This record gives sequence, structure tokens and C-alpha cells, in this order.
Amino acid sequence: MQKFLSTPQLSIVLFSLFLSVSIYAQVDYTVTVTQVQWFEGGFGGPCWEVGTEEYTALVWFDDNINGTNTGGNCFTCDNNGNCTINPNTAIGTRTNSCATTVNLLFQAWEDDGTRCTEQAGDDCDCGQSTVANIDFQNAGTGCTDYGFFGCNTGNHRVWIEICWDFSPGAAPNQSCDNAQAVSAGATGFSTVGLCDGPDQTGCTTSDTKALWYEYTATTAGNTVFETCGSGYDSSISVHTDCTGPTQVACNDDACGLQSSVTVNTTCGTTYYVRVAGFNGASGAGTLTITPPPSPPNISCDDAIEVLVGSSTAYSTTGVCPTSDITTCTFNDNTALYYEFT
Repeated sequence: MQKFLSTPQLSIVLFSLFLSVSIYAQVDYTVTVTQVQWFEGGFGGPCWEVGTEEYTALVWFDDNINGTNTGGNCFTCDNNGNCTINPNTAIGTRTNSCATTVNLLFQAWEDDGTRCTEQAGDDCDCGQSTVANIDFQNAGTGCTDYGFFGCNTGNHRVWIEICWDFSPGAAPNQSCDNAQAVSAGATGFSTVGLCDGPDQTGCTTSDTKALWYEYTATTAGNTVFETCGSGYDSSISVHTDCTGPTQVACNDDACGLQSSVTVNTTCGTTYYVRVAGFNGASGAGTLTITPPPSPPNISCDDAIEVLVGSSTAYSTTGVCPTSDITTCTFNDNTALYYEFT
């Protein structure tokens, strides 16, 4: 049995471009008070008393997503003069949070009465007030120390540590540079509970809860990307890189409240697909990618049998290049295979 291939001569230049952008994913973080300092201010100073000074401080935090105060832990120190403690006390943890900024709140004074509750007559008091706004994700995952901060910082100071990581189970593909590789066919997804990222498309409004996928074309021609049949008001866009990113197609409502676009794909080019929702909508859905039909005989192992003397029509349109295995011509790598006995 002999095998042969038929091919036109052509050359194709393929490229893909990929740059990083920020990640918008849920995080877990813990705030720990590592050091508190109080200063007497010398003889007759703001916190000076005859004998021992009884210092108190309270520390809380909230964040840019959840403004409820967490903490309120009371820290005390007694000394005739200045006083420093290193409590290393965790005052709170938040999980599955979309926060990027921790706001630190502080209150401190020198006691003349009941500890941990400021009363009239207490000395050199300040707060409760916000003393720091810390963009903690800028430092990367792990633990980072911050300080000092304080109200009336000549008398009262605090240092903290913030430890954070991405929440277990958080979808990793919430940015283009972390796009999940998919093939043609159906891929289930859910945008429920995602953090708001940037609005990066031009065909809809505030589609900020998004997931990203990457698809490398295995057939040239019109490829359909759709979320039809999904359970919420979706949007879809297709991009050729992560810079900007460069958008080549976008749709909001093509099949009811769901979305569909058709892109003339090029063999071997990677496309970045963003699924999101109109006006911040989220839900469960299915991304379906349908490329144009590909001939079955694009490899030698799948060669189609033909009869000697017969005439067989063929077309290599849309067939992606493979290896150039012949010696009689150049770059004849867009090929179909046939076999005869």
C-alpha cells in the first residue's frame, strides 16, 4: 500500500503576544499587632504622672470592601516613663475577601481609671481614628510589617503585620495573564462570588466579574465563541493578546441575554476569551467554542482510501500547517493524506 499527500504551496507567519496584568481574586488575610509604644513626654509632659504611668491602646481594622471594624483588642503597659510591648497578637482574619486595602484604626491614652475603656479625666488621649490605609497586595503574598502609625504619634505608636494569600478554591483565571487553556467544545464556568476587576470591553456596561480562557486555533476560518444557554445576562469578548487587551470581537445579547461572536481565526494563533456579565451580573454558564469543520485526513494515520484511477476532489482551505516532510518543494505543510492499494 502506498500513501501520498496533496498540498498547495504557502507560507504562514504566526504570532501571539502576552503581557501581564493584575489579578482580581479572593484573598484570606490576617492583621497582627506586633508592637505598641507609649511616650511619657518627660517631666510635666502630656502623659507624665507622679509614679507609674498606666498606658492603654486599642487597635481595629476594616478594609475597602467591608467597613465593619474588626479587632478592638486592648493593649496595656505600666511603667514610670516610656513603655514598649511586643504582643504579636492577631486581631482578626478575613477570608474569601476581595479587599486590596486595609484601614488601620487606633486609640490610645494614659489611664486614670478603669483599663481598656477611656473615661473622662484620662490623659494624652487620641483616637479612635484611622491612622493608615495600606494597599497590602502590593507587597505580594506572605507577611509584611508596616509602621509606625499612631494618633498623637509623639506619644502613641503601633506597628502591625499583614499576612495574606489567595483563598483556596478561588478561580485562578480572573485575569488575562492567568487564562485557562481550553479546546473546542463546551467548558462550564461560574462567575458567582468573583471580585470586581476592570471593565475591559466596549460592547456592554460594567462587566467587571470576569473569567479568562485561552484557545489556540487548530483550524482556520470562522470560529464561534458563545455563552448561549447560560443562566445569567452574560457578555463575551475575544482578544488577540493581554496588552490592553486588544479586542477583536465583543457581544452582550446575541441569543437572548447571552452572548455569541464569530472570529475569523488563524491557525496556531492564541485567542483570549473573556466571559463576564452585563452591569456586574454573575452566574453559571457554558463557554462553547465551535471551529469550522476540519477534514479528517490531516495526518498520515488518518489517510482516506482512494481507488486507483479514480478522481477525488479535495480542499486544504482551513487546514492548519504541520511538518514539511517532502524534499521536492518548500513549506508544503498544509496537507491532506490519501492511501491506495
